[in-house]
Amino acid sequence: MAQIFALMLDEEDEDIHTQIWQRYGPDNFIKLSSLAYLVYTTESASDVVNRLGIGSSGTNSDTGAVAFSLNGQYSGFFDKKLWRWVDRKREEARAR
Repeated sequence: MAQIFALMLDEEDEDIHTQIWQRYGPDNFIKLSSLAYLVYTTESASDVVNRLGIGSSGTNSDTGAVAFSLNGQYSGFFDKKLWRWVDRKREEARAR
């Protein structure tokens, strides 16, 4: 099942940004800040982190990160582009 994960980094890492772009494509992630992304995928949270090389044996082992699955409840103020992206991805997930 496809879902949206919030990926939070403990430091800026341009290599991780590049890997997210290459692995998920420009339509399946949105960069909220230099430390935060939303990623749309059928993978598990563990897969997202591991496949980006984050962790003790990964290529980006010095970068700390966590991935949280969004449960459908969210709130805040941000660019409308974000809300349109989230709505579109939630619709895609329901259609699968």
